[in-house]
Amino acid sequence: MATRLSPDDVEGIRRLPRWLVWIGVPIACVGLILFFILLSLPYERFKPTLEQEFSRAIGGRVTLREFGIGWAGLGPGMVASGVIATLDDGTVLEFDSIRVRPAFSTRWLSREPALAIQLESPMGKAHGTLQLGSVPGWDGRFEEVDLSAIPVTHFSENASLGGSGNISADLKFLATGPEGAVNFEATEGWFSAPGTPVDIPYDRVVGVLALGTETAQVEVLSLVLEGPLIAGHARGQVGRSRVPAQAPLDFTVELEPVDKNLRPVLRSAGLPLRGDGSGKVRIEGTLGRPRVTSANGHPPAD
Repeated sequence: MATRLSPDDVEGIRRLPRWLVWIGVPIACVGLILFFILLSLPYERFKPTLEQEFSRAIGGRVTLREFGIGWAGLGPGMVASGVIATLDDGTVLEFDSIRVRPAFSTRWLSREPALAIQLESPMGKAHGTLQLGSVPGWDGRFEEVDLSAIPVTHFSENASLGGSGNISADLKFLATGPEGAVNFEATEGWFSAPGTPVDIPYDRVVGVLALGTETAQVEVLSLVLEGPLIAGHARGQVGRSRVPAQAPLDFTVELEPVDKNLRPVLRSAGLPLRGDGSGKVRIEGTLGRPRVTSANGHPPAD
């Protein structure tokens, strides 16, 4: 049964500004048409293309279990669930959902698509722009990342990492590896490396990295560590190597004064400390076998 408008309803419509009626009605009609077009699109046909483009961007293999229409950030887009990404080193990442829509980017003018991405996974969340085309790239942010889920043992045996991290990255994925800038902050966690007798807790770690420079795979422009056992700052680089564990290290670390009760423990672990509990060391060797020396190049004394 059709609903009849009351006299008050009719009078209310008449009081609307004429320009609003002229503009609003056509926009509403176009919006409804676009809405029904979106509902009728054959989204399954886009699935293989997206899997292929995502796989090429990460240098691995991406599969989408379910795929359809949904709300993605500022507008309608495509939503995938049950997403599995397998990296070239065998690492498998699972995502609860990925929301995709066309990004506002001038790259479209050069026929290189750019997609706005939102994803959620057990490891954390991410949002940003995935750039496809001849040079894939990513410009975005990872939030609430579970650092214990990062497979650090692929880079160094007997290493561990924990805590929660936020990471901003602007990267290009080249044949030689990722290139660009990374800023990160990690809180309330721990780390260990070959040679450390126990896990080292930290309150906060802040770093600025440059990936794929002329001289290194990773250049650490700034690294600040705040923790109950040790605190300090470092600069250095991780060199290039086809085998991550064999990548050469070249770091200088300035240690701030630590508590008197902790100094014997740190000295026994190989950290050369001055009388006030501060110190300066170099970390050399490789990711798999780091070597700590004092600033003058000699092995630290017990």
